[in-house]
This record gives sequence, C-alpha cells and structure tokens, in this order.
Amino acid sequence: MRRRRSRPSTGPRLLPIDFDRSEKRTHDYVRHGITNLFAALDTATGHVATRCFPKRRSSEFLTFMKTVAAAYPNRELHVVVDNLSTHTTDEVKAWLNANPRIVFQVNDLNYATLGAGCAPKA
Repeated sequence: MRRRRSRPSTGPRLLPIDFDRSEKRTHDYVRHGITNLFAALDTATGHVATRCFPKRRSSEFLTFMKTVAAAYPNRELHVVVDNLSTHTTDEVKAWLNANPRIVFQVNDLNYATLGAGCAPKA
C-alpha cells in the first residue's frame, strides 16, 4: 500500500486583495475541517482548561461549563463570553439561573469602544 505524501502549498493561503478583485485562494488550497474551542483561564494559577468540539451548539458549551464548574465547586466564577448565540440560549439561561455563583460577563465586540476609556481628554 502506497501512502500519499502531502505537498506544501505553492503559495500563500490567501492571495492579495486588489481593488477590482476579491481575495482568492491558491489552486491547491485544501481545507482540513474546523473545530470549536472553548477555554477557561484560572487567573490565580494561570491554568487553562480547554475542550474542542466538532459542533458549536449550546449543548457542547454547557458540557464544557459543567466541567469548569465542577473543577471549582465552592467559588464564584466570572466567565467572559462574546455575543455568540450559543451563550444566550434558553438552555444556557436556565442553567445559569440554577447556578447563581456563575456569572457571565458579556464582552462587547464593538472594537471602536475598546479604547474609549484610555483615550486622552482633550
């Protein structure tokens, strides 16, 4: 049985964008699939808990959150999340109501306001 050896790409993954054309991929670009990563950082120790899932649904997110909650049973947890719909389903809201020690801090993805508090006053 012969094994096929993968060959490196002949060029950059994305070709440069020009004013009259959109970005294009090279002819030999191969997509190898995607994964969804959930991660939790313990700021006191620097430990990072991670878990990858093939799908991005609230059930996978809750599986990860239950693992994190079990690892820190007697602590108040503040979880920074973005505005992904997976974080705001009825199932997740019901779980948060049943676990009042866990609080979601929603990160506003409007980057225009990110540095607003650091801007010098005129």
